Amino acid sequence: MIKIMPNLYIHFTTVIMLAVCFINKKAEAFLFSYGVMVLHESAHLLAASLIGLKTDKLVFYPYGVNLKLKNKFIHSLADEIILYISGPLANCIMALAAGLLYGIYKFPYLQLFYIANLLLFAFNMLPVYPLDGGIILKKILIHFYGKRIADIIMLAVSVVLILILITFGIYTVYVTEFNFSVILLASFLICSILTQNEKYDSDFVKELIFYKKKKKKSIRHIIASDNDTLTDIAKNFRPNKYAVVYIQNSQGKITEIMSENEIMNDITSA
Repeated sequence: MIKIMPNLYIHFTTVIMLAVCFINKKAEAFLFSYGVMVLHESAHLLAASLIGLKTDKLVFYPYGVNLKLKNKFIHSLADEIILYISGPLANCIMALAAGLLYGIYKFPYLQLFYIANLLLFAFNMLPVYPLDGGIILKKILIHFYGKRIADIIMLAVSVVLILILITFGIYTVYVTEFNFSVILLASFLICSILTQNEKYDSDFVKELIFYKKKKKKSIRHIIASDNDTLTDIAKNFRPNKYAVVYIQNSQGKITEIMSENEIMNDITSA
């Protein structure tokens, strides 16, 4: 990682890619695409600032620009959606503006700007984690169904979508005898999923932080096995419902009843 200035970094592979594009006379298109991605991340940055989050760093990777925040612990689902929808929404608005202006002035760069923003919007709204669309879908699923079910659904959706992209990519290569763009897109998504490397499970940590703020009027009853750990049980909790847990033994009898507060207190005090 190369430090350009405080909070701004560029990955060394990005420099290599830029050099390759420069040699092949594609540097202009490469930099133009990066400019659109910077505008996308700037929208995320603005939304993060309005919500009260602080920026850690902005990193230029070969596949795009990534904004890293010092924390992502937002209690409100609406704020989380605003944070992650802001980038694609900015691309959508800029694409619309560029399309309208191109209809009047016919500048080639306006058409290119329109296409780049439209493609970035469509790509980022794919329901695959860690793309914006995938993160938004996961946050909504966690809110209504809990983390454990959300993880299962997200894995299934990601696998199905990637298989569809690979199939369509093979067909595209067969028809065009050259166009590998869809295959490369599927490869990028696979790499993104496999290389996720968070130091901690931010969604579970958020649950630990904000569980005391839940209203206890809406109660969800959970049956757990006495072989389940407290952490396993806690991953079934939902941000919008307070849980009461019934511990069941191998004979199917309820041996203990625990409140969500008791379980969370035990986890955090361990």
